[in-house]
Amino acid sequence: MKAYKVFSIFILVAGLIIATSCSEDYLETQPTDLYTANIVFETTEGAETVLEGIYRWLYSYNTEGTMGYHIDYGQKATDLALDMMYEDIVMHLFHWYGYFHSYSQYALTQDYSRTRMLWNFYYDVINNANIILENIDATKGDEELKDRIKGEALALRGYAYFYLSQIYCKTFVGNENASGVPVYTEPTTEGNPRGTLQHVYDRIVEDLDNAITLLNGAEARPNNSHLDVDVVRGIRARVALVMNDWTTARDMARTARADYSVMSKDDYVGGFNDASNESWMWGLDINPEQATVYASFFSHMAPNIDGYAGGLGVYKRISKKLYDTIIAMDIRKFAYMSYDPSVSVPGSQFKFLDNGMADWTNDYVLMRASEMVLIESEAEARMGNDQEAKDLLTELRTQRYLDPPADSPNSGEALVEEILLERRIELWGEGFSWLDMKRTKKGLNRGPSHDVSICRIYTLPPESDAFQFQIPVAEIESNDNIGELDQNPNPVP
Repeated sequence: MKAYKVFSIFILVAGLIIATSCSEDYLETQPTDLYTANIVFETTEGAETVLEGIYRWLYSYNTEGTMGYHIDYGQKATDLALDMMYEDIVMHLFHWYGYFHSYSQYALTQDYSRTRMLWNFYYDVINNANIILENIDATKGDEELKDRIKGEALALRGYAYFYLSQIYCKTFVGNENASGVPVYTEPTTEGNPRGTLQHVYDRIVEDLDNAITLLNGAEARPNNSHLDVDVVRGIRARVALVMNDWTTARDMARTARADYSVMSKDDYVGGFNDASNESWMWGLDINPEQATVYASFFSHMAPNIDGYAGGLGVYKRISKKLYDTIIAMDIRKFAYMSYDPSVSVPGSQFKFLDNGMADWTNDYVLMRASEMVLIESEAEARMGNDQEAKDLLTELRTQRYLDPPADSPNSGEALVEEILLERRIELWGEGFSWLDMKRTKKGLNRGPSHDVSICRIYTLPPESDAFQFQIPVAEIESNDNIGELDQNPNPVP
C-alpha cells in the first residue's frame, strides 16, 4: 500500500539538507535514501546531522512541499495560524492568515493546502525522529552523545504528536475514546488507522518521559534551538495541563523553570527577537543564510520591517476586549497602540519587532519561563491551593507592573479564570490562545474590534466541529487503514 504522500528523509550532511519531495510517498524510503542513511548512521556524529535537520525543519520554508505559501515556515507558522483562530488577535486586512482567521474551507477542510501543510510538517518531524531511533543504537561513538540524540528524537516525536492531536482531534478530557491520529514508532510503508485519542496521548507521555530520563544529567545542549531536559519537562507540563493532570503539570513546570528567570520589564517590550534572552527556555536562532524573509513570523507581525505587516499594512492587532483588561500600570499595555479614536490603527502590536539588522535574523520564541509560572499557578488553583497560585501570579506581575502588585482577591473558579486571562495577556501572539480555548472547552466570542468582513465568524459554541481540522484528502486516498468514514465532520461554520 501507499501511505501518505509527502515525506522523504531530509538529512543535513556536510551542510546539505536532502529536503522533502512531494513526488515521493510519506513513509516510503527510496534506495538512494537508504544508501545515504547507511552512511550517515555509521557514527553518532552522523546521526546528529539528522537531528540537526529536524531542528532546521522547525523553521523551514515550504514544509507543505508544493506551492511555497508564505504562511508555511515551520512551528511559528502553526503558532500564528492557531492564534488567528481565536479572539485576541484582530486582523487589520484580509491576507495570508485570513483563511485561518475566518474559519474558511481553504484552511480547515480536506481538499486544501493549509490542513495539508500542518499535517505534513509534524509527520515529517515524526518520520525523521523514527529514522534516528531505528538507527541510533547501532552507531559507533560516544554513548552519552547517543543517549542525548535518542532523548531529543523521542521528545521531538512526542511534541509533534501533541500538536497533531490538538489540531486534528477533540480535546483530550472527556474524549479519550474519540478518534486520534495515526501513530508510527518506526519507519514503515504501511499506513496505520487513527486509533483512539488515549492511544496518542499514551505515546506522547511515554516519549516525553523516556526523553526526560535520557536527557537528565546530559551534557549541555549545543544551542538554544535544541531541546534539553528542562524544555522537555516544559512540554510535559503542557501535556499534563491538557490532560488535567494538575500535579504533574505543577511539578514539571516548577522543575523546568528552576534555572530560568522571568523576563524583565525592559525585555518584555524589547521586541521578542533574541533567543539568548535568559528567560527563553527554547528559541530558534535564525541566521541570515537560513532566514525565510517574507515567509516568516516577523514578516507577518513586525511593523518596523518591510514585510507583510510593516510593508503592506497587514497589521496584527490586540483585540479591544483584551486590551481593556490590561491595567494602566502593566508594562504589557505599552506593547500595543491604544484604542484612542485618534489612532489610525488602534491596537497595533509592538511586542514582536525586527531587531534592527534588516536581515530577517529575528529569533523565534518557543518556550519561556513565564509560561511555566502560569502553568504552575493554574495547576495550584485547580487543586484548590489558592495562596500558592496567588503567590505565583504575584511573582510574574512583579516583573510586569510598574508598582508592586497586590495579591489577587479571587479564589476558586474566579482565580482560575484570572490565571487564564493572565495567560492571554502574557502569551499574546505566542501560539497558546486557541489551544487554551479548546482545552478549557470554551467557545469563541470575538468583540466589536473585529471586522466581520475579515473575520467572518464572531461566535462559536464550545467544542464546535470548527475546532478540528479535517485530515488531508491525500492521507485518505493513500492510507488503506483510513477511509472517508474516519474523516472529521465538516468544520466550516
